[in-house]
Amino acid sequence: MKQFAKLSLATLLIFTIAISCDLITESEDNGDETEQLEFSIEPSDDLSFIVDEAPEDFTWEFFNDNMLVNAVPGSMWSGNIVLTSFQIRNGEVVNENESSVVETNAEALSEGISTEELFSGSEWVPGAMWVPGSEWVPGDEWIPGMKWSPSEIQEIALNEVDLSENQTMVVVYAETDNSSDREDVTQPYGLIFTEEAATGSFEVATTTTGSNQDEGYEVSIGGQTEPIGANETTTISGIATGEQDAELTDIADNCSVINGENPRTVTINENQTTSTTFEVNCAEALNNQVAFTSFREGNANLYVIGADGTGIQQLTSDAEFDGQAAISPNGTKIAFTSIRSGNREIYVMNSDGSGLNRLTNNSVRDEFPAWSPDGSQLAFSSQRDGVDDIYTMNADGSNITRITTDPEVDSHPSWSPDGSALAFETLRDGAWNVYKVDADGSNVTQLTSGGDAQNDRDPEWSPDGSQIVYSTNQTGNTEIFVMDSDGSNQAQVTDNDGSDILPSWSPDGSQIAFQSDRAGGNIHIIGSDGSSPSRLTMSGGFDETPNWSPVE
Repeated sequence: MKQFAKLSLATLLIFTIAISCDLITESEDNGDETEQLEFSIEPSDDLSFIVDEAPEDFTWEFFNDNMLVNAVPGSMWSGNIVLTSFQIRNGEVVNENESSVVETNAEALSEGISTEELFSGSEWVPGAMWVPGSEWVPGDEWIPGMKWSPSEIQEIALNEVDLSENQTMVVVYAETDNSSDREDVTQPYGLIFTEEAATGSFEVATTTTGSNQDEGYEVSIGGQTEPIGANETTTISGIATGEQDAELTDIADNCSVINGENPRTVTINENQTTSTTFEVNCAEALNNQVAFTSFREGNANLYVIGADGTGIQQLTSDAEFDGQAAISPNGTKIAFTSIRSGNREIYVMNSDGSGLNRLTNNSVRDEFPAWSPDGSQLAFSSQRDGVDDIYTMNADGSNITRITTDPEVDSHPSWSPDGSALAFETLRDGAWNVYKVDADGSNVTQLTSGGDAQNDRDPEWSPDGSQIVYSTNQTGNTEIFVMDSDGSNQAQVTDNDGSDILPSWSPDGSQIAFQSDRAGGNIHIIGSDGSSPSRLTMSGGFDETPNWSPVE
């Protein structure tokens, strides 16, 4: 269809204009010459001048004086015409207006067409509230030289033009004044005006605390993204009014927002500045430390302690159970199981206890989180499909995928160091045994096969992938054993009257931390060859489920 010139204004508005029309004669089949209408494709020189030279203080007077004479259909006619305009808004025809009979010369046309007559309601034309669009309408079916009745023009304008909620369209056409039934109706043209959204500004500040601080971030709001330093304030202008989601992104793995949600909803008000502050805490990586659950304060909370027994720190203080800690491969995050929501769910936090984030939200238990070697995923066990099975999800809780589908319980997964497989405990043989499965759910392989009275549980892959440590009662007492990753060469590590369970490898694979009731329930350490057993925690309360940081 026709293309229109664009009007360059100080406000960067784009005005779509119609083209002039010329009167020509055509011979009808009966030989009589009848006036028909034909429209030029390009705007006239005068229109081009108007487009290029429009003043910054564009007014309707300028439009009337310079554009209507050359742009309105019928302006090049001889004889008298009547101009009609109407507006399409919210799917309805409104503001329908008709000029008096106009002589089609430039002066008469300019005088006969006034803003009030043809464009009543000037608030929806160029000005503070509405800006012109860049589209020419109607579409290809509006062929130059056709005869249209006013009702057909309105019908097509309503049905053929797709306007958004913040758009209105003005349609103008001309009719000759020499026909009582006004069959001689020109091709109409339309101007689409787009409502200029009210805007405000958004001031955002960041404050960063903790160790190994991030250098900077990005903040996004209303389709705009700007860089911002770790302790900096910036202002983003031109944000549409109303509720907007503001988000701080490009945050380092060891850092997280600790004051409120991210993203968070803010309200932008017209010509005002809305402010918010993202407080970020950056946690130090846990190097050669052990996370564990302790009941020393009366309820189960998470702690960390150095492998030499020094530097103990409490990380959570919830009234409900927090346990089954799993330290991320880089030592900056801890995934864990908590009942703080009413049932067992998976959470993640920074290694210093800040930046708590819930990952699962289910009416049944999700537990035993385990990090993939690259830190991008977590494996866990869940009862969400009727029985405990092994699942994986992204580290942000998205893309939950079921890995095992056996009708018996599968639980307590552990990733192989290369990320290709998962070891887990299962009841699928009538007693607890250790199996492994490829990370895509294929190649399920049984590794232990004790009798009905034997329980082989709590598997964890060694850092080099050559062995799996686990607990078993095959000697009559529950002890820690190791075996090759294919299930062969099973060897006893602990030998004590107490119950030793839930083993965890040191980063270099030379030692194993484990839970034991031998001293009232505390965390112990032993060489992977069974040498040099020692007690790590000394609380009077019960300490359980140790997890050794993968970072040396």
